[in-house]
Amino acid sequence: MKGKEQRWYDDFSDIGYAVGIINMVYLILDSQRRKEFEEIWAKHVEPVKDVDYKIRFIEEGKKYTFIAYGESNSNLVFYKRKLDINTPYSKFKDKIGNDTIFTFCYKRGDNLRLSNRNKTIKDIKIIKKTEISPNSVEWLALEANDEAPIIRG
Repeated sequence: MKGKEQRWYDDFSDIGYAVGIINMVYLILDSQRRKEFEEIWAKHVEPVKDVDYKIRFIEEGKKYTFIAYGESNSNLVFYKRKLDINTPYSKFKDKIGNDTIFTFCYKRGDNLRLSNRNKTIKDIKIIKKTEISPNSVEWLALEANDEAPIIRG
């Protein structure tokens, strides 16, 4: 992703976690916009090799920022800032080390349905805000993206 102008995407309602034999991180999206989200996946996520996809959790106090992005073939960064460190996140955090499935999840009312598209992510890190390098994607997600182009449906 170095040398590319990042495009920031935060138009999803929440992040979900599943912990078990297989760990999973999923972005919770409005099912009425499924076609739009599937196009985003096809254009910005699918072309990136699984080994080039990264997920970062940047912790600061009792909050964290989520970032998911590809190192090649895409300049789109999924992010959410100032999320509460809650029980599902803490359970997931305790199990990091295994491969993790990254996918979308569509919400209609109280029902959730996982997308059939996914990535197996190996490069997942939890870092403290104080450990971030200036001008990195992580730094930009926290400090500079107020000025960056944001994609919204």
